[in-house]
Amino acid sequence: MSAVSSGNPSEHQHTGGGETPPRAWLRVLIAAPGTGKSTWCRDRAELGAVLSTDRARAEIGTGEEDQAASAAAFDLVQARAADHLAAGRDVTIDATGAHPRDRARWRALAAEHGAAPVAVRLRCSLLETLRRNRSRPRRVPALVVVRMWWTVRTLTRRRLRREGFAEVYDVAT
Repeated sequence: MSAVSSGNPSEHQHTGGGETPPRAWLRVLIAAPGTGKSTWCRDRAELGAVLSTDRARAEIGTGEEDQAASAAAFDLVQARAADHLAAGRDVTIDATGAHPRDRARWRALAAEHGAAPVAVRLRCSLLETLRRNRSRPRRVPALVVVRMWWTVRTLTRRRLRREGFAEVYDVAT
């Protein structure tokens, strides 16, 4: 794993002088489908509550791929994240995070609860991302994967910091 910021995206320590440490960390994954977001989260208990918009879609709609259930799924994940953050627990959002409106939603939630928003960009080559997508039982159309991969690829650390993320990490998957 290579991190843009020093340290590990799943282990934070407060090092600022005189500042109040955040109550919790809200990690927002930023990656195209097929880059390994859920796999990366699976065995990392230190990430706190891992909340997946895909799993929320499956719970509310007809399955993880049910895009008609997306708005309700995001609302459900937001409500669950709010509960964890209110209790001072870390949260990781397992979603693409490619759209600015989605990232703004998570940063606003973090601010509401005194949590630090952290961007975690998962990096994987486009060819590997497409290969992984083809091997999934639930495939995302290749054109969607390519567009989202490029959207994420062109997001700079500077832009994410300007958006309001306290830290930005790059993780090779």
